[in-house]
Amino acid sequence: RQLVIILTERKFSFSDLALLSIQRYPFSFKYLIAPMIDSVYSARFGKRKSYIVPFEYLFGVIQILIAFQWDSLLESKRILLLTIGGFLSYLCMAAQNVAADGWIVTLFHEKNLSLSATVKRVGQSTGILVSYNLLILFGKYSVKGYTIFSPKYALLAFGIFSI
Repeated sequence: RQLVIILTERKFSFSDLALLSIQRYPFSFKYLIAPMIDSVYSARFGKRKSYIVPFEYLFGVIQILIAFQWDSLLESKRILLLTIGGFLSYLCMAAQNVAADGWIVTLFHEKNLSLSATVKRVGQSTGILVSYNLLILFGKYSVKGYTIFSPKYALLAFGIFSI
């Protein structure tokens, strides 16, 4: 979401923004990922952790790579590379989401299973609040000409935190 605001401010075309919307497709096709996550896993590592941990590391690496190329990607308007990086990030998040859904079902006792969706939603809402709303707020303010929290450093922080 913040990326669309940044790209609009930098005068990217609407066709560039439309291409960027492709990055969200993995969440629309989670049902294709789910059968693989339920059937292919490492018994030693765990059915859900086999996907949550590797995809979290991969997500972190992708965010760090994008952060280091952030300025050049925006200056040269390389929307295709931003889209590919975003698509791979969303693919990691979609796979983690499917694995987390399955993990929640196995963690909750049968009588408390109805609370699982609420617990997951609270966690997602908290993550959205921190990663989106607060970063936009911090990105708009500057002290002595320096932005408090630029998107480049936000990506770098997410990547390092993920790893």
